[in-house]
Amino acid sequence: EDEIVKGFVVSDRKRPGSVCKSFVGKLQILQLLEHRSLFTAGYKCIFHAHTIIEECTIKKLLREMDMKTGKPKSTPPRFAKSNSVIWCRIEVEQEISIERFEDMMQLGRFTLRDEGKTIAIGKVVKLDALKKK
Repeated sequence: EDEIVKGFVVSDRKRPGSVCKSFVGKLQILQLLEHRSLFTAGYKCIFHAHTIIEECTIKKLLREMDMKTGKPKSTPPRFAKSNSVIWCRIEVEQEISIERFEDMMQLGRFTLRDEGKTIAIGKVVKLDALKKK
């Protein structure tokens, strides 16, 4: 009992769970804070997924969805505002166990919070491989 604690993920021996420090996520930005109204590369907030609570940094904005057509815009955005849908690379400080949303919905959903307020909900699109030391 002492060896298992909150946050552990049980997986199959043949297909162990994924561990990463950065990933690509598709975000629905809900409502940004009044004094931080632009979502840009370098934005720091708190990442929440299943039982994980970890500080994260938005490394790069990759694509933005055109809300009129429902398709991604051709140029990468420099920033995003409230009520936008974007794809971005997110990096956390410690290794975390998450999965792509298509592979396992329960481990592929997350929220981003800032100053106690949920600013975005998202799903994991692609996991970046860990770099060997």
